[in-house]
Amino acid sequence: MSMQAQFELAKKKTAEITTRGRKTQKELTDKLLRMGFAADVCDAIAEWAQEYYFINDEEYARVYVENASKKYGKRRIAQALHFKGVASHIIEDVLSEFNFEETKEKLYAEVQRRLGGNFERKNIDKVVRHFLARGFAYEDVRNAIDLAKQDDLQEEDDFGI
Repeated sequence: MSMQAQFELAKKKTAEITTRGRKTQKELTDKLLRMGFAADVCDAIAEWAQEYYFINDEEYARVYVENASKKYGKRRIAQALHFKGVASHIIEDVLSEFNFEETKEKLYAEVQRRLGGNFERKNIDKVVRHFLARGFAYEDVRNAIDLAKQDDLQEEDDFGI
């Protein structure tokens, strides 16, 4: 198959792939390579796809951070974006634009729910491991646990327990 014919077929495949969901440049290139297209065709298609806004790594990263921040911390999000092939400078820019204060509030509520008033060392360690695995900073998790302890003590004082 000629290079031009491969390019045209790859354009059609790119349109199909990108209409099913957002992709990064790396994801698109990898998918086309797995389909059997030549590496130089894949590189040319990636440039073409960026030019015609089929793919946009920066926009992809923004949407990903917006959705993932509901469940994961900054570190885990950055790692996932890096794995998906988003450039480090884009990851840093997008993460710096995003306000993670709301995420800290959700973290506090989730820590409080998971602890359920049980502040034994074993239970605290379990909660810390859980949130560290989800990419939250240790300091944020410890602060949330400390706030939960204070709130629990405050409730006990309010009820005379």
